[in-house]
Amino acid sequence: EQPTSVALASVRIGREQAFAALIVIVCLAAAIGAAAAGWLTAPLAVLSLAVRRLADGADDAQLGSSGITEISRLAGAFGEMRERLAARTREQESSEAALRESEEHLRLALEAGRMGTWDWNVRTDELSWDGSLEELHGLRPGSFDGRFETFVSLLHPADREGAVESIGSALRTGGQFNTEFRVIWPDGSIHWIAGL
Repeated sequence: EQPTSVALASVRIGREQAFAALIVIVCLAAAIGAAAAGWLTAPLAVLSLAVRRLADGADDAQLGSSGITEISRLAGAFGEMRERLAARTREQESSEAALRESEEHLRLALEAGRMGTWDWNVRTDELSWDGSLEELHGLRPGSFDGRFETFVSLLHPADREGAVESIGSALRTGGQFNTEFRVIWPDGSIHWIAGL
C-alpha cells in the first residue's frame, strides 16, 4: 500500500495538468474564434459598405465576392438589386422626359388652338383652370378663385341657365358636356366659348 503523501502528490500533478490543458484549450478556442470572426466579418463589412453606398444613390457600389458561399450569394443578390434599381431609375427618367415632352406638346396645341383645360372636384366644388382658360374668360392667369359660382358669374346672363343645365345633365347621365356660351370679360366685351 502506498503512503498517503505519494497519492496526494499524484492527484496534485493530475489537477495541474488538467488546468494547464484547460488553459491551452481556452486560448486555442479564443484564437480560432478571433480568426473565424475576422474571416466572417471582413466580407460582411465590405457588403455593408456597398449596401450603404447603394442606399445613398451610388450606382457603382462594388459588392465583391467571398469564399463564404452564403455571403457570396447575398452579395450576388445585392448586385442584382443594384442593377435592377439602376434599370428602373433609367426607365423612370426616360418616362419623366417623355411626359415632359408630351405636356409641352399639349401646352403648344392648347395655345395654338386657343383652348384651355379645367378640372372640377364636384364633392368639394373646386374648379381648377389653367392659364389659357383664364385668358379665354378675360382673366389674368392665376386670378380665378376656383369656385363654380365665379365661373357662372362670368357667363352672359342669357346663357347661364343653359350652360348650368348642360353641365348638370352631363353629371347626371355621365354623358359628355358639349355646349357653347358667351362670357363677359371684365372690360365688358362679349366672347363665345365652346365648352367640351
